[in-house]
Amino acid sequence: MPSHTLTLVSVPPPTPNGDLHVGHLSGPYLGADVFCRYNRLRSQPIVSAFSSDRNQSYVVTTAERLQTEPQVLANKSHECFGHTLDLAEISFDLLGMPDQRYSSYVARHFALLKQSGALVLKNVDTFFHRPSGRYLFESYAQGRCNVCLAATKGNICENCGHPNDPLKLLDLQATGYPHEQGAFELRPVPTLVLELERYRQRIERHLETLQATMRPELAKLCDDLLSEQLRDFPITYMSDWGISAASLGLPGTVINVWAEMQPGHVYWLSEAWKNSYNFDGHPLSERNVDYVQFLGFDNSFFYTFAHLALAFAAHDAGLFAPLPTAFITNEFYQLENYKFSTSQGHLIWARDLLANHVADEVRFYLCWSNPEHQKANFTPADLRAIIDRYFHKPISTISDRLETNGLDLGMNGTPDPDVALAAKAAQRRLENAYKASSFSLRRAAQTLVDLLDWCAQLANRAESGSEHAMANFRTVLDVTVLGLAPIAPAVSSRLWRAGGHTEPMSWGEKSDFVAASPRLVAGE
Repeated sequence: MPSHTLTLVSVPPPTPNGDLHVGHLSGPYLGADVFCRYNRLRSQPIVSAFSSDRNQSYVVTTAERLQTEPQVLANKSHECFGHTLDLAEISFDLLGMPDQRYSSYVARHFALLKQSGALVLKNVDTFFHRPSGRYLFESYAQGRCNVCLAATKGNICENCGHPNDPLKLLDLQATGYPHEQGAFELRPVPTLVLELERYRQRIERHLETLQATMRPELAKLCDDLLSEQLRDFPITYMSDWGISAASLGLPGTVINVWAEMQPGHVYWLSEAWKNSYNFDGHPLSERNVDYVQFLGFDNSFFYTFAHLALAFAAHDAGLFAPLPTAFITNEFYQLENYKFSTSQGHLIWARDLLANHVADEVRFYLCWSNPEHQKANFTPADLRAIIDRYFHKPISTISDRLETNGLDLGMNGTPDPDVALAAKAAQRRLENAYKASSFSLRRAAQTLVDLLDWCAQLANRAESGSEHAMANFRTVLDVTVLGLAPIAPAVSSRLWRAGGHTEPMSWGEKSDFVAASPRLVAGE
């Protein structure tokens, strides 16, 4: 088995019921891209995968509202995802769309779990909605959360993160249908479930290893859920949209898309790894891996409880399932103080924003205002103000001094000791902001705001031609440009070349400007 560690990065697949909006970009997708760029600058082997949530019930309800076919909507949305990610300079090693090969893999996986005894068949009381002919779960059910009272769909409350049972929702309705007396019928439905309580001790032990790195809301949710008996997690639902569970002995049912997702991540990451330039012929099951999961807080229960239990069940069945070494969550990004929502039409499409702003500008602002620990608010006016003041202005000054005035930043001259120490401190703040255990887009962007301002000031002083002043500028410029690279790749590349570098950027371990200290360097 190879000794060096391979980092795997996964993100929740977006529902292909429309294009990506700005709220999507601000969350796991930008975060994962920045994290991967940083690790590649460090020559750390890393693989990331993105897929579309084709089997999600929201595809069906949105298609009905738009009067189109679910498959047509899913295919069109998946194409839009790829285009929008390209516009945002967000790259994954693979963009996957569930197909027959994927569906067969997932079905085989759950068949093996059933064979191992991990899945239990139970009769689960479920509401049947006569007018629609549907059993109510996920997007087919809506009401109020019985924990926090927020409006919610079935199975999970996006506001508080608690799982819910449609039977216990307040003011229950079938989505897309008016309230009608006697429309619901309670039926016992044969359902395969994973009894999460069986895995409590293993879940607790693993979550304890991640406690120090969890963001506060996730840690609190985990504590809340562990304070009570863990509910059964349904593996199958009565439905005709999704991966058929007929091979599991339940015709007319499909595999719960949130259960499907756990082996699905392994499938897509394995496919990405086989096509990676780092691929060494060894499958993921033979590699030492770190597994970093970026996710929105609203999905926390699925990843920290359901998926962990599914991974443990896979281990018991002799299947490969990496355990997460970090959960990096984000809260909702709001538009004019209301949640971005594709289904409700309250959004700014990411492609429209990127048509009016270059990718680096959008990426920088979304990092600067990122909803890491609490909801954040997006407004077009704030974006323009922040970009103009903290991004355009200092970069224009630096570029002008480098490109127009042709400063010679040769290696003659020694920077002031306090400048060297401050640059080292900034470098360490950036490293802490970019590594998994303390990842923070906000901290990275706000550190760069101060670095860019200081670098512009030193650029003006360097016009004097003093070797001493130019050494100070060169020292801070190297840290600034390489620190900027994961967030604003195009601008950093241009400044790198303008600063006289011809070699590729690399976040290495040499220490030219600060004695005996790790630094940002050029070269590989």
